[in-house]
Amino acid sequence: MCAEEGAENYSFSPPRSLRTLRLYNKVPKHLRCKIALSMNKTLFPVLLILSLVSHAEATWTLQLATGAAYNFPTTLKIEEPGEENLSFTAHYTTHTFRSAPYYSVRIGRWQNNTAWEVELTHHKLYLTNLPPGIQQFNISNGYSMLMLNRAWQYRAFNLRAGGGALIAFPITTIQGVHTSGGYRLSGVAGQGSVEKRFYLGQNLFFAAEAKLTAAYASVDLKNAKAKIPNVALHGLAGLGYKF
Repeated sequence: MCAEEGAENYSFSPPRSLRTLRLYNKVPKHLRCKIALSMNKTLFPVLLILSLVSHAEATWTLQLATGAAYNFPTTLKIEEPGEENLSFTAHYTTHTFRSAPYYSVRIGRWQNNTAWEVELTHHKLYLTNLPPGIQQFNISNGYSMLMLNRAWQYRAFNLRAGGGALIAFPITTIQGVHTSGGYRLSGVAGQGSVEKRFYLGQNLFFAAEAKLTAAYASVDLKNAKAKIPNVALHGLAGLGYKF
C-alpha cells in the first residue's frame, strides 16, 4: 500500500509473470507509489466521464392523446371550372368524437433533456358557414399533420417545435357533386407546443398539452379545387410510456 496523500487507499498489485516481476522489483518503492497515484488521478476522470455517458443514455417515449381544437377563421378559396371563383372567411368546428375521432400519436427519442419526435395529429375540419352552392364541406377523415419535432425539457415542462406534411381526406358536396375519400398529400404544416407530464409510476405518465398549429392544403375535388389554410389552438390530454 502507498502512504502518499491520495494514494493510501490505492492498491498496486505486482505483475504475475516472472520476467515482469523482476523488472517491477527493480523499481524503487517511492516510484511505484507515484505510478499508482498517477494511475488513480488518470482513471478517476475517465470513470467519471463513463458514468455521465451511462446516465445520458437515450430513452424512448410513446404517447397517445385526444383533445379538441379552436379553429381561427381563415380564407377558404374554391375554384370551379366555368364558374366564378369563391373566396370567403371560413368558420370550422372539429367534432372531436365524431368518426373518425380527433387524436394524436407521438414517438420520441430523448437524450440529455432534448428529443427528436415523429408525430401524427389527426385534426378535422367541418365548415359551419356553408355558402350557396356548397351543401357539405368537411376535411374530416382528416386534416392530418405528420411532423418531425424537436423537443426540449425546460424546468417542469416540455417545449417543442415541428413541421412536416399535411395529409387531407375530403368529404364535400359542391353544386350537387359529391367527393368522398382518398388520402392525399396536400400541403405543409407546422406547430409549437408546451406539455406537462405527471408520472403515474416509473414509466407510465399522463400528459396535458397546449399547441398552436398552422397549415395549408390544396385539395383536388371532383369538380373543383379547394385551397384550405388553417390556424388552430389545440388542447390535448393522454397517456404515455417511457422505455
